Amino acid sequence: MLFVVFILIESIFRDSVSKDRRLPAKRAVAVQVEVLNGIGESKVAQKVTNLLRAGGFDVVEMGNYKTTGVEKTMVIGRTSDPTGPKEVASFLGLDESKIVQKPDKNLYLDVTIVIGKDIYQLKTLK
Repeated sequence: MLFVVFILIESIFRDSVSKDRRLPAKRAVAVQVEVLNGIGESKVAQKVTNLLRAGGFDVVEMGNYKTTGVEKTMVIGRTSDPTGPKEVASFLGLDESKIVQKPDKNLYLDVTIVIGKDIYQLKTLK
């Protein structure tokens, strides 16, 4: 009987350890992200927000961009440190040429993502 209990406990422990391996790695410093819908499609900003949060990013703002005709998704660095934008671009499958540095000390975040019409061609949303 004791052997059966031991096997059950080991099985439960093994399952919880294997589930933890699937969780995203914690980042040394949280990358704070704003997600803006640049295509006008309903719920697209929420989809990208959920994806980024599952990847360990801290999405602090979500909304609409000033226009809805954005063709290409872009990553805008809001600090002088290029690390956050590079991590976000890499996670989304974007080339680093899609990163624009526009530091803004009035924004309390590291990265702004403007969702373009190409969003479903990116590796993470296929």
